[in-house]
Amino acid sequence: MTSRIKEALFSVFGENLLPSINTSATPKEIHNWKSSELVNSCYNKIFSTMDSMGNQKVTYMSRILEKIWPNAKRTPNIHIAYAIGVCTTLLNPHNDNIQISRSNLKPQTKKYLVSFASLCRIKYLI
Repeated sequence: MTSRIKEALFSVFGENLLPSINTSATPKEIHNWKSSELVNSCYNKIFSTMDSMGNQKVTYMSRILEKIWPNAKRTPNIHIAYAIGVCTTLLNPHNDNIQISRSNLKPQTKKYLVSFASLCRIKYLI
């Protein structure tokens, strides 16, 4: 699943906005990649609305999720939280790691899962 998430991330942003990086890159190469303006820009706009045709307001993250799971309504929240965690961990300029491991992703997944629960409560109150 992690590979599909990464593929979708790079596909949505495209090579012009998000240059590829090899998972066996050296720590210096990873640091330089994460420090680049392009990667930093992607990190900062991952939850922002894309320039899209029509009146549809689509975020980069929602487009990534659509590429992974075309019928996202049936996707468990834990999988969506995991995908968001993978994307933000991979692009985070304050984290010099691009390897996705259980130890560095567990807190991220939990954070986004709690965010979903809060968002759902707010939607039902409105």
